Amino acid sequence: MAYLLLLPFYPKFLREKGIEPEYMGFVMSTFSACFIFAALLTGKLFLRYMSRIMGCYIGSMLIIASIVGLGSLYYITHKETIIILSFVFQMIGGFGKGMNNTCNLAILSSYKDKRQVFIAYF
Repeated sequence: MAYLLLLPFYPKFLREKGIEPEYMGFVMSTFSACFIFAALLTGKLFLRYMSRIMGCYIGSMLIIASIVGLGSLYYITHKETIIILSFVFQMIGGFGKGMNNTCNLAILSSYKDKRQVFIAYF
Protein backbone atom coordinates (compact mmCIF):
# COMPACT_ATOMS: atom_id res chain seq x y z
CA MET A 1 0.00 0.00 0.00
CA ALA A 2 2.58 2.60 1.06
CA TYR A 3 4.85 1.19 -1.64
CA LEU A 4 2.28 1.87 -4.34
CA LEU A 5 1.50 5.32 -3.00
CA LEU A 6 5.16 6.29 -3.12
CA LEU A 7 6.16 4.74 -6.44
CA PRO A 8 4.68 7.27 -8.93
CA PHE A 9 5.97 10.33 -7.09
CA TYR A 10 9.30 9.31 -5.61
CA PRO A 11 11.52 9.51 -8.76
CA LYS A 12 10.29 13.02 -9.53
CA PHE A 13 10.72 13.99 -5.88
CA LEU A 14 14.34 12.78 -5.92
CA ARG A 15 15.09 14.77 -9.09
CA GLU A 16 13.58 17.92 -7.60
CA LYS A 17 15.71 17.55 -4.46
CA GLY A 18 18.87 16.84 -6.48
CA ILE A 19 19.29 13.29 -5.19
CA GLU A 20 20.67 10.54 -7.43
CA PRO A 21 17.94 8.09 -8.54
CA GLU A 22 20.10 5.09 -7.57
CA TYR A 23 18.80 5.44 -4.03
CA MET A 24 15.25 4.70 -5.16
CA GLY A 25 15.83 0.97 -5.58
CA PHE A 26 17.27 0.62 -2.11
CA VAL A 27 14.44 2.59 -0.54
CA MET A 28 11.77 0.60 -2.37
CA SER A 29 13.34 -2.75 -1.51
CA THR A 30 13.37 -1.82 2.18
CA PHE A 31 9.58 -1.94 2.24
CA SER A 32 9.45 -5.45 0.78
CA ALA A 33 12.17 -6.82 3.03
CA CYS A 34 10.51 -5.43 6.16
CA PHE A 35 7.14 -6.74 4.96
CA ILE A 36 8.47 -10.30 4.75
CA PHE A 37 10.27 -10.05 8.09
CA ALA A 38 7.23 -8.58 9.87
CA ALA A 39 4.86 -11.18 8.43
CA LEU A 40 7.14 -13.93 9.71
CA LEU A 41 7.45 -12.34 13.15
CA THR A 42 3.74 -11.67 13.43
CA GLY A 43 2.74 -15.19 12.51
CA LYS A 44 5.31 -16.93 14.70
CA LEU A 45 5.64 -14.60 17.68
CA PHE A 46 3.33 -11.60 18.03
CA LEU A 47 0.00 -13.42 17.64
CA ARG A 48 0.84 -15.50 20.71
CA TYR A 49 0.79 -12.38 22.89
CA MET A 50 -1.88 -10.17 21.31
CA SER A 51 -5.22 -10.55 19.61
CA ARG A 52 -5.52 -10.59 15.87
CA ILE A 53 -7.62 -7.47 15.75
CA MET A 54 -5.05 -5.62 17.87
CA GLY A 55 -2.42 -6.65 15.31
CA CYS A 56 -4.63 -5.16 12.60
CA TYR A 57 -4.88 -1.90 14.53
CA ILE A 58 -1.15 -1.70 15.20
CA GLY A 59 -0.33 -2.53 11.59
CA SER A 60 -2.75 0.12 10.33
CA MET A 61 -1.25 2.74 12.64
CA LEU A 62 2.24 1.91 11.37
CA ILE A 63 1.07 2.24 7.76
CA ILE A 64 -0.53 5.60 8.52
CA ALA A 65 2.65 6.78 10.26
CA SER A 66 4.65 5.71 7.22
CA ILE A 67 2.44 7.58 4.78
CA VAL A 68 2.41 10.74 6.91
CA GLY A 69 6.18 10.52 7.35
CA LEU A 70 6.81 10.07 3.64
CA GLY A 71 4.56 13.03 2.92
CA SER A 72 6.48 15.19 5.37
CA LEU A 73 9.73 14.62 3.43
CA TYR A 74 8.60 17.30 0.98
CA TYR A 75 9.52 20.02 3.47
CA ILE A 76 13.03 18.74 4.20
CA THR A 77 15.91 20.16 2.16
CA HIS A 78 18.94 18.23 3.46
CA LYS A 79 19.64 15.34 1.03
CA GLU A 80 21.07 12.85 3.51
CA THR A 81 18.18 13.41 5.89
CA ILE A 82 15.68 12.73 3.10
CA ILE A 83 17.37 9.44 2.23
CA ILE A 84 17.65 8.26 5.84
CA LEU A 85 14.05 9.18 6.65
CA SER A 86 12.87 7.51 3.44
CA PHE A 87 14.48 4.28 4.63
CA VAL A 88 12.99 4.66 8.11
CA PHE A 89 9.46 5.40 6.90
CA GLN A 90 9.57 2.59 4.36
CA MET A 91 10.69 0.21 7.12
CA ILE A 92 7.79 1.35 9.30
CA GLY A 93 5.38 0.86 6.39
CA GLY A 94 6.77 -2.58 5.61
CA PHE A 95 6.43 -3.70 9.21
CA GLY A 96 2.90 -2.31 9.38
CA LYS A 97 1.80 -3.95 6.14
CA GLY A 98 3.35 -7.29 7.11
CA MET A 99 1.61 -7.24 10.47
CA ASN A 100 -1.68 -6.08 9.00
CA ASN A 101 -1.76 -8.70 6.23
CA THR A 102 -0.88 -11.57 8.54
CA CYS A 103 -3.52 -10.59 11.10
CA ASN A 104 -6.17 -10.05 8.42
CA LEU A 105 -5.54 -13.47 6.90
CA ALA A 106 -5.55 -15.07 10.35
CA ILE A 107 -8.96 -13.56 11.04
CA LEU A 108 -10.33 -14.63 7.67
CA SER A 109 -9.10 -18.20 8.10
CA SER A 110 -10.64 -18.50 11.57
CA TYR A 111 -14.16 -17.32 10.83
CA LYS A 112 -15.21 -19.18 7.70
CA ASP A 113 -18.92 -18.60 8.29
CA LYS A 114 -18.47 -14.81 8.54
CA ARG A 115 -15.74 -14.49 5.91
CA GLN A 116 -17.70 -12.16 3.61
CA VAL A 117 -18.44 -9.78 6.49
CA PHE A 118 -14.76 -9.59 7.48
CA ILE A 119 -13.65 -9.11 3.87
CA ALA A 120 -15.96 -6.09 3.72
CA TYR A 121 -14.32 -4.69 6.88
CA PHE A 122 -10.78 -5.07 5.55
